[in-house]
Amino acid sequence: MNKITLIRDFIKTIDEYIEVENDNRFCVDIQEEIIYIPHELNEEEDRIWSQFLKQEFNVDFNPYLMSVLHEIGHIMTYTEELNEERNVIYFLLQMKYEEDNFEEFNREYFNIPMEYHATEWAINYYRNHEVECNNIICKLSEV
Repeated sequence: MNKITLIRDFIKTIDEYIEVENDNRFCVDIQEEIIYIPHELNEEEDRIWSQFLKQEFNVDFNPYLMSVLHEIGHIMTYTEELNEERNVIYFLLQMKYEEDNFEEFNREYFNIPMEYHATEWAINYYRNHEVECNNIICKLSEV
């Protein structure tokens, strides 16, 4: 069984209507309820994401699974107001940072309310379903 199939099966236990597609990065189409996931995390993104989770939430959860759950969190916590605010803040952050400030950009990006709410949802899900999350992590490590 491949990674995408494992993730699809796992997500169906959360919400049977969320679809999963392969992509080169993590992202979500909230309206269509599709999450896009890569096969692997980028090493730098993994480090930055893990560091944020540790500093902000004091958790050391699997960064790949947390990224998957974060994208689901966008669907679960979506509001139009949060989306509009996110778009404005994201635009301003892009103007503020050059490409060589990737780490600083991401620290601020993770704190955009819409992003933060999705992360909170993901952490709460992970904490409340630790056995299921650990099982999928084990399965993912085998493929």
